[in-house]
Amino acid sequence: MTKSTIHNPLNSKQLHILKLVHKFRFITAPLLTQYKNLKSRQAMYATLELLAKQEYLSKRIDKSIAFQNKGASYFLAPKAFKVLRETHSADEKSLHAMYNNKRVAESFVDHFIEIIRFYLVLRDSYPGTFHLFTYSELFKYGELPADPRPDLYLNCIAAKGDPKQYILYSFTDKRLFAIKKDFDALIEHFDSGDWEAESETDYPTVLLVCADSRAEESVRRYIAAKLDNTGIDDLEVLTTSSKGLLNSNRANRAIWSDVLEPEVLVSL
Repeated sequence: MTKSTIHNPLNSKQLHILKLVHKFRFITAPLLTQYKNLKSRQAMYATLELLAKQEYLSKRIDKSIAFQNKGASYFLAPKAFKVLRETHSADEKSLHAMYNNKRVAESFVDHFIEIIRFYLVLRDSYPGTFHLFTYSELFKYGELPADPRPDLYLNCIAAKGDPKQYILYSFTDKRLFAIKKDFDALIEHFDSGDWEAESETDYPTVLLVCADSRAEESVRRYIAAKLDNTGIDDLEVLTTSSKGLLNSNRANRAIWSDVLEPEVLVSL
């Protein structure tokens, strides 16, 4: 008779790891090490592997790993859902969206891994400035756009006045026709007044991250024309490239271009 494996109860550190995997949907050992400001990547890898062995996590390895050197990405296994419902009050809609993680395309995983990198750059470039919320954390905020749902929501930590807010979309893996469709839907949400009715604050500044400077220019031209044609002059839209964002830091934060005044680079 085969003996069943006995799993010890999750400790607080392991439970925290599950919460972070829920937060980002997919995670890698190097990025989680960076998020937690740890020195040992190997220790984080061992923790993730143990959680995978205990069936709290599953992992994916890109078949082209020999060429891309991406490493394994980890995501929640069904066993972890019950734990997070009981201990973390995880939003049911966000958990439901994760049931297909094993079957999604590799490009889908890459998108979420990229967002973690953006998250970390923004966190470290603006220390103590923003509360940053990820896609998985936004299902319960009905005032935010649902389609397309932002990749990140940045709420400024301000002691006085109306705090500045931003919603960020990564368009690095989308063609122009898909970007146009998403922005048109965003305009509809802006016109609906749902945000103002729910939050009683100004609509967030829209941050768009494009694949490169050429794509950014095409996006800017379309959005500027769209805003002009619709007569909208109170929606602020800033763009940058993936390279520009990933290379930014505390000393180099002026990487964003207003679609209506692209000549001057600004910070958040």
